[in-house]
Amino acid sequence: TLALCSGNLTLDVAGDIILDADNVGAVHIQDGGTRYGTFFKSGNNFFIESSISDGDIVFRGNDGGSNINSLTLDMSEAGAATFNSTIAAGAATFTTADNTNQLTLVSTDADANAGPNLNFRRNSASPADGDLTGQLTFTNNNDAGEGTDYVTIHALSADVSNGSEDAAFYIKTMSAGTLRQ
Repeated sequence: TLALCSGNLTLDVAGDIILDADNVGAVHIQDGGTRYGTFFKSGNNFFIESSISDGDIVFRGNDGGSNINSLTLDMSEAGAATFNSTIAAGAATFTTADNTNQLTLVSTDADANAGPNLNFRRNSASPADGDLTGQLTFTNNNDAGEGTDYVTIHALSADVSNGSEDAAFYIKTMSAGTLRQ
């Protein structure tokens, strides 16, 4: 036990600082004797826990001299994540066990412009006539448990020549085991 009645405690080492706690490997963070956070492991998983009821977990960083809350996990809303700006991901899957909306786009703007907006952009460095610009696919299992595409919607760049661009829009539906346009 280290006790310091005033001032700061500074650890300054030339190497790494290692905290090795047996049992569940818990490291508790407290203020005035009240725990507000814990780092611990369970099995092979590493946990970061807010110990205060409904206490959010906030990721903050310095952006050009300003403190920015980049991500807030709202513990009063079952951990709902709010990002301060855009989200970039290679791929994403949203899964739910019921029929609620998995994706909702909301615009709170009150003007005559369109909103909310969903933009499919194919940003190719070498666009060509006939490029598939975007696709929506509606998949369901058949009675053999196989994922089957029942409907596809395609947007096609028929002609990408500057000033004379042409497009095509196709809807294909499953009929007798074959997607038909």
